[in-house]
Formats: sequence, structure tokens, C-alpha cells
Amino acid sequence: MRSHHSHLNFDLELALKTTMENPVYYIQNAHARICSIETKALSRDYDCNNPTVANLTLLTAAEEKGIIEKLLEFPELTLRLATILEVHPLTTYLEELAALYHHYQTAGKKDDSLRVVTDNRELTKARLALCRATRLVLARGLGILGVNAPAYMAKGEVQED
Repeated sequence: MRSHHSHLNFDLELALKTTMENPVYYIQNAHARICSIETKALSRDYDCNNPTVANLTLLTAAEEKGIIEKLLEFPELTLRLATILEVHPLTTYLEELAALYHHYQTAGKKDDSLRVVTDNRELTKARLALCRATRLVLARGLGILGVNAPAYMAKGEVQED
């Protein structure tokens, strides 16, 4: 999480916590939440693996646009990481992306117009495409760091994808 130039202050208790205070758990939890949504969508006959059929112009909410903007940073970030030979910018990026996604999900619980799986099939397809892209970036970023991206998480446990 920090530059190799900075002083290391490792908090073992935090690293072992399975709560949202732990940055790794926080990021993994975002990935698992998306997997859960995709499972729900599959049970309602949505194809979560084919985002090319989605009309992304339907994604107009500020929360959706924020996630899209963050996702667009990932390719450039990975190229920069290879140049600077440091990974701490990736941890910051993944935390920010997870925060945007968690905020989106929380907003969707409060405001039905932001729910991912809705009665509007076209909007649902677009939101599932956004979720899939977010899940893939989280998984790839965690993979670069050597951390698993679980499909399911319960307090105190992580089950691998």
C-alpha cells in the first residue's frame, strides 16, 4: 500500500481482520458482491458473460459514470506500474474502485432506480456489463498483487472463485 521509499508500519491485527476496515477484505468483498449479483441475474435468465449486447448509454447515474471513469484508468495504470516497478498505486486504485462500487451498491439499496437487476431488461444488461467490467478489473488487480478474488465471502471466511 505504500511506496518502497516510505517507512513500513505493518498492522498485523488489521491484516487479519475480516471486516471492511481491512483494505484487502474491502476489495475482495466488492468482487464477491458482484459475483452474487451475477448469480442472481443468471437465475433471472441474464447472460452475464456477454456484455457486448448491452446499451451502455443507459448508464447515466453519477455513480455509474464514476465507476466507468475509474475503470478507464486501469490500462494506463498497469502500464505505469511496469515502468515504475512499484505496485502501491495499484492498491490505492483498487481501494478507490471498490469504494465507488460499494457506494453504488449502497445507493441501489436506498434508491430502487439504481438497482442492478431490475424489471427493465436493457438497463439491467447495461448495469451487469458495468458490474462485470468492475469484477474483472478487481480480479486482475488482485491477481497482480498475488491476492485471490473470492466469489463468495462470509464473515470470517473467504471461498475462492
